[in-house]
Amino acid sequence: MYTSVMYGGGEEMSVLVDDNGLSVEVDRTGGALVISAHGDVDAMTADQLQSVLDRMSEAFEDADQAAPVIDLSGVGFLGSAGLSVLHAAATTVTPRRLRVVASGAAKRVIQVTGLDRMVSVYDDLASAGVGVR
Repeated sequence: MYTSVMYGGGEEMSVLVDDNGLSVEVDRTGGALVISAHGDVDAMTADQLQSVLDRMSEAFEDADQAAPVIDLSGVGFLGSAGLSVLHAAATTVTPRRLRVVASGAAKRVIQVTGLDRMVSVYDDLASAGVGVR
């Protein structure tokens, strides 16, 4: 369910909040499109993340723009459904590489499954080349 619409940088930005505790925020920071997730990304919530990414599809497909950043630093659990969403997003931004900020268990799952061969994984937004919010 979309709970609010914000306007930032002249573009419509949205926040998607799920009853299962996942929130997804879209922002343009330092010229980069940043999609931040907070909560668990699992079989119950991955479709909410996918829905936001689908709404941002033009930005993902615009090869003239810097690759988007998916910030998973607020994600405690990243399940296989979440990995599928990341995989689909990574194939959309080619030939650029999707930038993913992750730590802890989420980062470990991305590395163990080999998804880090398709996306660039960073510890924080600054190392992903995004200015501080």
